[in-house]
Amino acid sequence: MSMDRWLLVTLWILLPGSVLLLVPRRKLRTFIMACFATHILVWIKVTLLVHFKIVTFPLREFPIASDLSFTMPNVVYPVLTGYYILWKPERMRMAGIVTLVVCSGIFASLHLLLDSFTRLIDLTARYYWFADWVSFIVILFAVNRFMSWFQAK
Repeated sequence: MSMDRWLLVTLWILLPGSVLLLVPRRKLRTFIMACFATHILVWIKVTLLVHFKIVTFPLREFPIASDLSFTMPNVVYPVLTGYYILWKPERMRMAGIVTLVVCSGIFASLHLLLDSFTRLIDLTARYYWFADWVSFIVILFAVNRFMSWFQAK
């Protein structure tokens, strides 16, 4: 198996395992809802990026079924956003804004790292890190607002 496949296997073991260990039982419902909300938004984003040939995925889990990666939009980003929702500051004051900007920067940097060191993502010349960063800010903010609404019900 190549290093890229080992990375996928490691992500599939570590991320669900970390959910079992790090997410308190009383916050599991919130975590799962944040994962579902993120999954929807990230899937739309990745689908558009692939459609406009800004991002390609040379190594895919289901190459015959789809041109999209399965692990990144379905596992990695939802789990990381779930952690963000659980551990962010309660109010969106300065600490909340800084947390939002830093977490979205980590997500966008993850794209660049995966492009540089693996065959999981291939970014074209039309890819802009800043636009990706802003899109993750929008996604995290939207999930944050949705979760505030969801928990108020």
